[in-house]
Amino acid sequence: MNRETIKRLEENFVAFIGPLLDENDAEDVSFAWEFQKFLHSKKLRLLTAEKESIKKWKQILLSR
Repeated sequence: MNRETIKRLEENFVAFIGPLLDENDAEDVSFAWEFQKFLHSKKLRLLTAEKESIKKWKQILLSR
């Protein structure tokens, strides 16, 4: 997954699924919360991978 995919997924959730959820229904709130946790974990993985990639490139460039 890349940044654009995650952003589109989040936008589509807000645009299409969010309006169908009821704020007063515990199951709907739980569903929305779990989805936000899922997105957050994907964002963290992506950022971690990008940071590691940058570190790797710096090490390669500095070793030359």
